[in-house]
Amino acid sequence: MTTLDIDRARGELARFLELTELYRPPDPPGVMVLNSSLSNRGSQSDIIASAHVVEKTLDRVLPRWKTEVPSDEGR
Repeated sequence: MTTLDIDRARGELARFLELTELYRPPDPPGVMVLNSSLSNRGSQSDIIASAHVVEKTLDRVLPRWKTEVPSDEGR
């Protein structure tokens, strides 16, 4: 098994967070849009590609991350 490049992994996680950040797009010049919808900063295809890389990283760092999700029961 190869060692994990921590700096690269952090960069990929940061990129995923940037792409998935929600923001309100600016109004077109000279137009006022009364809409409260939010958009992701990245395109759907970029988010999917980034999510794939992040998932692979999580698989290496936390192999059981998909199955060991804490339950919300009892809250």
